Amino acid sequence: MSNVINKFIDLKEPILLIGMMGSWKSTVGRKLAQKTNLDFIDTDNEIQLRESKSLVDIFRNEGEAYFRKIESEILRESTNDGCKIISTGGGMILMPENRSILMTEGYTIYLKCSTGVLANRISNIGKRPLLNSSPLSIQLSNIFKERKSLYEEVAHFTLDTELMTAKKVTEALKIHLQAHNENN
Repeated sequence: MSNVINKFIDLKEPILLIGMMGSWKSTVGRKLAQKTNLDFIDTDNEIQLRESKSLVDIFRNEGEAYFRKIESEILRESTNDGCKIISTGGGMILMPENRSILMTEGYTIYLKCSTGVLANRISNIGKRPLLNSSPLSIQLSNIFKERKSLYEEVAHFTLDTELMTAKKVTEALKIHLQAHNENN
């Protein structure tokens, strides 16, 4: 387990999972919520529920700027109500307002791995508005170049998930959160 950054944690605040698509934010978030008896929110799912449309349809019909606006609203609302696990969309860190929230309104965990591993994990390309039919590894690499420094900027803790299963990532995060909570 690699903990690159470990600034602080207060389990009275939300635990926010950030990272690229395919980094297991939703999968691990659900499992971690079950293990910690905390509520779970997936911001992408919340956007789809609010808009009654798929993410692809929102991007296609309303545009990315509209999507990012709704995404910011969901993040703001989700962080206002105590401790819970929040899985964010991969592009959540693109808006300066969101980066500020991620740094100040909770404990932000960056699930990090290479674009090659991400490409192997992603199976539902049709449900991901920023992906198309061109080589997945190239698309992910281009997106990651744009976002890498932003993930690192807002993360309180970084976990390299490269060689881990979702179950091991969940266990590592649970142990980290317990240990950190005991020390504070």
